[in-house]
Amino acid sequence: MKFHAVVANPPYILERDEARKQYHRDLIGKNRRYVSATGKYSLGSPFTERCFQLAEQDGFAGIITSNNFMKRDFGKALIEKVLAGVDLTLVVDAAHAYIPFHSTPTVLLFGRRRRPKGGTVRAVLGKRGEGGTPSDPAQGEVWKSIAAQWCMPGFENEYVSVADVPRETLSIHPWSLGGGGAAELKQRMDDAEHSTLGKIAESIGITCFTLEDDAFIASEEVLVRHRIPATQRRPMVEGDLIRDWIIAPSSMSVFPYDEALNVLGSVEGTQLETWL
Repeated sequence: MKFHAVVANPPYILERDEARKQYHRDLIGKNRRYVSATGKYSLGSPFTERCFQLAEQDGFAGIITSNNFMKRDFGKALIEKVLAGVDLTLVVDAAHAYIPFHSTPTVLLFGRRRRPKGGTVRAVLGKRGEGGTPSDPAQGEVWKSIAAQWCMPGFENEYVSVADVPRETLSIHPWSLGGGGAAELKQRMDDAEHSTLGKIAESIGITCFTLEDDAFIASEEVLVRHRIPATQRRPMVEGDLIRDWIIAPSSMSVFPYDEALNVLGSVEGTQLETWL
């Protein structure tokens, strides 16, 4: 079944279930079910791809999703193999917009299921967030700026700027949607580079992993309720929660090590024994 318009708000979580990963990557003929399901991918990637699959030819899609695909490695396939092949019409950086009870930076994607038309894509580029918490979220300055000015290329205020971005820029990973000249500055820095950190660093990426997240990771409230001592709890920062040089731990990890980082010889008789 196909639809004239598809509107979606995909899950903002990494896919951890191996059976579902296999399903997402199964071959349908010669092609994978979702080419965007690569690496440690967020579910937003195959959901976004599916939205355009469900649209009729020339049909519309409108999506609000996590912006983690814009810079993380798994987003390369979504940007270069999926979004580059459809007619993106509007991209909105909503990372600075205030959404109650919601902390994930988001992006709005609008497009049509057809070959790209025209050399540019309208983009609302983010500059800064609210000065405080709006009493009425719908009247937040960022949201009002987006809603009123998205159709006016060249507009700029302290919260957003609006531009028609070359389509080829949004056909290459990563994306930079910083307003106020931030994207242009990044491009100039990229053009002037002599080397990059990735070329000289011995290792960039994961610093630790549990291999059994369900057994080792939980909220602090849950671990406290199970009387796991503070010395055996550590804040856990997942990569997709790192934004703009800020980390916001939302989970805790059980930490079965001593102060010298040696594995505990035994957890017998401790609260860790009942947990693990």
